[in-house]
Amino acid sequence: MRAQTTLSHLILFLFLAALIGGCLATAPEDDDDAVEPTPEPTPEPPRTPDWTDHSGGLDDFEFDHLPTIYAYPEHPAPGGEVVVVAEHADATEIAVQPTGDGCGTLTATTGPSPQELTVAAGATGDCRIGATVTLADGSTEYTEGWFAVRPLLGGAPPLEVAEAGWQPAPLVEADPSSTGPEGLGLLGATSFVTGQTVTWEVDWTGVEPPTALLLAVDGFEGHFRMPVDPEQALPTLSVRFAQDFFAQLPAARDIGITVRMALIAGTSRPRNVMSWALSGQEVGFGEVQVGITWNTATDVDLHVIEPSGEEIYYAHTTSATGGSLDLDSNPGCNIDGVNTENIFWPDGQAPPGDFTVRVNMYDDCEVGSASGTLTIHHCGDDSPEEHPFALGESGAQEFTFTNPGCGYSVAGQVTYEDFTPGASSLRFDGFKPARFITVQAIRPDGSVLGEARTDRAGRYLVRFLDTEDSTPTYKVRAIATQDDAVVRQRVLNYDTSAFWDLDEEMWAWETEQTFEAEADPHNTVDMAVTQNQGAGALNIFDAGVRGLEYLRAHTRTAPRPLIWYWNKGEGHKTAFSKDPWGIYVAGRTVDPDEYDETTLLHEYGHMVMETYSVDDSGGGDHDVFNWERPTKAWSEGWAHYFGCVAADSRQMVNGRADGYRWRVTLDTLPVRAADGSGDGMRLGTQGDAFAGEISEAAVASILWDLHDTTNETYDTVSSRDDAIWGLMLNEFGINASMVSDRGWVGRDLFDFLDAWIRSGRGDIGSTSEEGMRGIVTTLHKMTAYDYAPPP
Repeated sequence: MRAQTTLSHLILFLFLAALIGGCLATAPEDDDDAVEPTPEPTPEPPRTPDWTDHSGGLDDFEFDHLPTIYAYPEHPAPGGEVVVVAEHADATEIAVQPTGDGCGTLTATTGPSPQELTVAAGATGDCRIGATVTLADGSTEYTEGWFAVRPLLGGAPPLEVAEAGWQPAPLVEADPSSTGPEGLGLLGATSFVTGQTVTWEVDWTGVEPPTALLLAVDGFEGHFRMPVDPEQALPTLSVRFAQDFFAQLPAARDIGITVRMALIAGTSRPRNVMSWALSGQEVGFGEVQVGITWNTATDVDLHVIEPSGEEIYYAHTTSATGGSLDLDSNPGCNIDGVNTENIFWPDGQAPPGDFTVRVNMYDDCEVGSASGTLTIHHCGDDSPEEHPFALGESGAQEFTFTNPGCGYSVAGQVTYEDFTPGASSLRFDGFKPARFITVQAIRPDGSVLGEARTDRAGRYLVRFLDTEDSTPTYKVRAIATQDDAVVRQRVLNYDTSAFWDLDEEMWAWETEQTFEAEADPHNTVDMAVTQNQGAGALNIFDAGVRGLEYLRAHTRTAPRPLIWYWNKGEGHKTAFSKDPWGIYVAGRTVDPDEYDETTLLHEYGHMVMETYSVDDSGGGDHDVFNWERPTKAWSEGWAHYFGCVAADSRQMVNGRADGYRWRVTLDTLPVRAADGSGDGMRLGTQGDAFAGEISEAAVASILWDLHDTTNETYDTVSSRDDAIWGLMLNEFGINASMVSDRGWVGRDLFDFLDAWIRSGRGDIGSTSEEGMRGIVTTLHKMTAYDYAPPP
C-alpha cells in the first residue's frame, strides 16, 4: 500500500512538472514579467492551473543590461523626487539634455559615466531626456529617456464618461491635414449639475465617421477615450458629475470648467480640438437625490411621489419629510439653458419605501420633443440608477425605485503605500488611491450593514441602517474586490505551499476601532494600508484597473471576471492561467512582483489576447531576447507591448527587493552584435527566413514604434493604437478576415503585417527609411518580410 501511494505521488509529481514546464498550447503565463462582493465560486476538486505559458519566463531570465539613460519613478507626483541615471560602459562622457514642462529642476549636464542625478519633477507634463554618448573612438550615440508627472491622488476629474476609459496621457494634438471628422460642438444643455448625468449629441462634419471620442478637462493631465460606433449618426456623450464635484474643485463654483474634445476616425489624428466653457450648478444631495437633465429648450418637469403618497413638484416644492425641489429649469418656457431639475432629501430624512418618479412635458416651447437622463441616488445596492427618457410634444414617463432607508453614513478615503522598483531597492512613492474597491460598514460579528465602492481618488460613502440594534456599532472594512457593470475582479490570498489548492479568502482590511453610529451618525474614516499590511494586493488590483481602463478605451467592454492570486512573502511565478481563469502573482520576499506594473499588465495582456483575439503561442520556455517560435514571439511580444502601453511606460521592468532583475526600454532595445554575441535582442529572423524564428522583444518594439511618437531615425509612424486594436480584435483576431497565415502556421508578426497592409491601415512607406518599412526592415532588420500579402 505504501509503495502504491508513493507511485501515485510520483505520477502526480511528473504530471504537474510536465504541465507546468512543458509545451502546452493552453499553457499561468509564467513570465514574471511581465458593490456587492463577488459571489464565491462553486467549490471544485483541487487542480493545477492550466497555464497559457511555460516555465522559463521572465522570473528565470537574467539580463544585466540597463538603458543608457532612464528615470525612476517614471510617474512622479508633482514636485516629487526623481532619480535620473545615465551610464554607458564605453562612454568617455555623456551629455544629458532635458526638454519638457515636467523636467522641473533637471537641467542640461555633461560628465563622465555613470551619472546619477536626483532632481525634483515639475508641476505637470512630460520630461524627455536626450543622452548623447561620446565613445572612446570619438563616435557618438544618441538615445532618450523619459518621465511624466502624474498626480498620485485625484489624477482624473470628478466625473465619469459612460463607456470610456481614463488615459493618463495628455490629449493628442490636432492635425489640420487629417482626413478624419471635424468636431463642431455639443447639442444639449450648456451647463452641468452636481450628481446628475448630462447627455450630449456630438455634431461633426467630414467624410469619415468618427470611431473614437476624446474628452479632457483643463487642469487634469489625462483624458477619457470612448470608442464610437461609426454607424451612429451623431455620437452620444454621457457624463456623470460627482455629487461633491465643487467640494473637490471649489474654484469651479465661480469659473466653471473648460472641456476639450476631439474626434478621430480609424488611424487618423483629430482635425481639430474643440474647447468650450461649461458653467456648473451645485444642488442638494443626501440619502435620496433624484434629478433629470434633457437636451432641448423645453419645460420638462420632475415629480417625485413619496411612499406616503405626498408629491413633490413645481407647485409643492417641499414635503413633510424634508424632501425638496431645489432646481426648476425653464419654467413657463423662460429658458435658462440649465435643462435640469433636482429633488433631494437631506441625511436622516428620506423615508424608506417605494417611490414613483414622473418626468412630464409641461410645455414643449414650440420645440416639439425632449430626451434625457433620469439619475437616482438612494440607499439600495443598485444606486445610482440611470434611466433614459424621451418625450414628445406632451405626455409623461414614470419610473419607480425602492429606498431601504439609511439613517447613518460613513465616508472617507482609502489609500495604500506605493513603491517603484529602483536601482537597489523598492522605492517608496507615497500613498496612492485605492480605486474602485469595495468598502463596507460591518457589525462587530462581521455581518454587512452597507457597502459602496471607492471612486478614482479612493473616496467612498457608505450609507446604512441597523434594524437589529437601536444603538449600532460598526467597523469599516475595505476589500480588494469589485463586481459591477465595469470593474469585475478580486485579489485572493491563497496557500502557496500547494498552489493548486486555492484559498478563496479575499484580501481585506478593517479598522481596529469600533464606531458608535448614534454618537456620530455621519462619520468620516480614512484608511491607509501599509506595505506590511499587504498593500501589494491593492496595487495588484489597481494594475487590473489600469488594464481595464486601456481595454475599455478601445472596446467599450469589460472582460469576464478576473481573479488575481497573491500571497505576501511567498508565491510561484507570475503567470496567467486559463483554468482556473486568473493571474498568479509572485510574492517572494527577494523577488516580489506586486509592484512590477508592466509585469502584472503583461499577464493582463495575455488575458486580453485570449479573450478578444486568438493566441497560437503553443507554450514552451522563452526569454525576452532569444529567437523563438513566431507564434510564441507574437503572443509574448503583444503582452509586453500591452503591459507598457497600459502602464503608460516605455520600459519593461522586472524588479527585485535589492534592485532590478532587468530593465529594458522598448524605444532603444539593446542589440546583439552581428555575430550574435552580447546581451541584447537578436535582429531579423533566424536565417533571414520568412518563417524563421523571431525575438518577442522585436515584436513588442515594432508595436511600440507604431504606437509612440516619431522619436527615432526611420520611425516616422505614431499614434496607431486604433489600427493595432482594430486588427487585433477584428480582421486579425476572431473574425480573421485579413489573416494570410503565410510562413509559420498560426498567427504571428508577419501575419499581423499582412493584415495591416490588406486592411489599408496606411503608413507602409515607399522606401526603407519611412513608414512601416522603416520600422520593420531598417530598425529591426526584418528583411525577410516582403510586403506582398495575397490580395
